Amino acid sequence: MIGTLIKKDLLLKVKSPGGFLLLVSMPLLFALLLGLIFGPKESGETAVRVRLLTEDHDRSFASQFLTGAFGRGELAQMFEVTALDSGTGRAWMDRGKGSALLVIPKGFGRTLLDEKPAELLLIKNPGESFAPRIAEETVSILAEGGDRLFRIADGPVREIRRHIDTDTEFTTGEIAVLSVNIYLLIRRLENVLFPPQIVLREAGVDGQEESVPSSVLYVHLLAGIAIFSLLFLIEALARDFHTEHERRTLHRQIAGPVGIGTFVSSKLIFLWIAGMAAHVLVWLAACLLFGIRIPAEQFGPFVLFSAILLAALTGVIGALYGLVRKRSQIQAVAPAVILFFGMTGGAMIQIDFLPPFLKPMSVLSPIYWGQDALKKMLIENLPPSAIGMNLAVLGLAALVFNGLAMMLFSRKFRP
Repeated sequence: MIGTLIKKDLLLKVKSPGGFLLLVSMPLLFALLLGLIFGPKESGETAVRVRLLTEDHDRSFASQFLTGAFGRGELAQMFEVTALDSGTGRAWMDRGKGSALLVIPKGFGRTLLDEKPAELLLIKNPGESFAPRIAEETVSILAEGGDRLFRIADGPVREIRRHIDTDTEFTTGEIAVLSVNIYLLIRRLENVLFPPQIVLREAGVDGQEESVPSSVLYVHLLAGIAIFSLLFLIEALARDFHTEHERRTLHRQIAGPVGIGTFVSSKLIFLWIAGMAAHVLVWLAACLLFGIRIPAEQFGPFVLFSAILLAALTGVIGALYGLVRKRSQIQAVAPAVILFFGMTGGAMIQIDFLPPFLKPMSVLSPIYWGQDALKKMLIENLPPSAIGMNLAVLGLAALVFNGLAMMLFSRKFRP
């Protein structure tokens, strides 16, 4: 009987497939959009491009050295630097032309020579999430490195400051001595800086080196967004509960041989099938179009995880619809609950950035457990035992919430 009801729902969707196909493809559209923005590029360029605007009010060697660092090496691939005239950066930021604006104040270089605290102003674009954060971290690292460099090069710095204070020119001999000192300093530091003393190297169990995949950022983002969009998809399809109730088709079915338990079970299974179809499309597109690789040893755990995850998401939405009586109420409650899950689960905001009182609530979100498992499988390639807790929590949620949905609907639509 359950199979007959599921077939009936599928045939109804086939008769007017437009809306149904749009809903099922919604997670896929998110995956494609994320892939176009953050997905790995064939050329090897970084997927993230930071538009950094600079205002150099100092025009000193130190300020030019700082801004020039963004045009060298790997930073040149990540940053698109635009030097602006003084006072124009704010206008560019207001028009959304930059991810961040770095303002170097007048006297910056002299302050460093005097070995006094120097300040830099970084204005971030609130309309962008990741690029301003990258700019902030990079400027912080460069500032820290510059501070250490000036401390190490105390001798040459002191000599330059003496000549500036006395307004005297360097003699040929002093220039030679200064050049030799700087050369010796660079030679002393090159073993640390070129290459760095600490190098991260990954190796597989066979001892061969493995390169860090360029798709890590894409998987990191997709893991949360895909599950977040699946919740919205299942919620939209679950509105059939109220549609059949309002059209009285539900009452005709449960008055016959179809009991309320059979009816609710068929609906929940149909939601699971639709969600699974969308889930498969998302990761199929990620694999075929953006080079995401599901390791062979992770394929079985990935399939099991997907089945349990969709059961948990279906149960959560089913319980919500069983708890709320009116369509108008569920249309207000369900999106709020999903947004809460997305925010605390890491799909909208990185969990580390949440306020302290919200961080403990992350464990209440199925998105948290879902994306954590995906990262362990697809990014860290951990053994299946690493997602044991994730599977246990999501499995328990599936049992509890699906059972709760059955109980609530039995009371709600009791003949």
